[in-house]
Amino acid sequence: RRVHGDESQNSSSNIWNKSQEIISFHNRDLHWPLGVYFNFEMSLFVADQMNQRIIELGAQGEHLTETLIAIDNPRDLVVTRENKIFTVNNKKIFITSTSHENDANSSIVDLNFCWLHSIALDESSQHIITIDTESKILYFLDYQGNSTHQVKHNDATIKGYLLDPRGLSVCETTHKLFVADYADCSIKVYDAESGDYANSFTCHLGDGLATQPHCVSCYGGSVYITTNDPKTDKWCIVEFSSSGAYNKTIRNQLSCVGGLSVRNGIMSYSEWTRDKVSMMNLTY
Repeated sequence: RRVHGDESQNSSSNIWNKSQEIISFHNRDLHWPLGVYFNFEMSLFVADQMNQRIIELGAQGEHLTETLIAIDNPRDLVVTRENKIFTVNNKKIFITSTSHENDANSSIVDLNFCWLHSIALDESSQHIITIDTESKILYFLDYQGNSTHQVKHNDATIKGYLLDPRGLSVCETTHKLFVADYADCSIKVYDAESGDYANSFTCHLGDGLATQPHCVSCYGGSVYITTNDPKTDKWCIVEFSSSGAYNKTIRNQLSCVGGLSVRNGIMSYSEWTRDKVSMMNLTY
């Protein structure tokens, strides 16, 4: 069910303008927001986990729509150029469209997943990619939700083995899939179409001290990663090149970042324990 938002909820502090570097949303009645995703029109979609819905925010922060979904606890999402929404919870993938207003146009993909954390969009090959954290299997699906192929990375004797995969994102510039391996403190890189292992690099904050990555978002040849700071026990957002070179730490002193999305120089992230979603102009 798709519900139009009440634009009277907006306040001047939520309007994007050049005088502000960061804007945050506190008045959306969010409850543990996790995944965030900019579509190609720069609307921001938020997986509002405990409210079991997807919220769409406009380019100026206005509340456009919300979609009530048929799976519990949505964790992450992507939106195709055709505005089809793919949302994951722990066990399933829910498919709906921003242009449809009834449940008859929605579907659920259940491939006996054990535990899902994240989902990625590969626009060039028109695939949706997710990974089962327990089985270490990469699943490649077409836009209808059909599984096209699967690749296992669960053999510890072979390069590319995944210990504890979390977030994932496709870099359209290099056509590589970047996977945050949380327990291994590394980013594993695979071919986005075949799923074959390419290389990896250690996640850190510029000092070489390994940290645990969680969310990943690729855009314009850069890889943006959320990770913990072991010195402060707070969360940071770090920018790496697609080859794994540390560029800079963009944000620090954050609380439990659950989602990250970057497009066209704008970054959004969620802090689920604060019921908060923020947007930041990276070119400011």
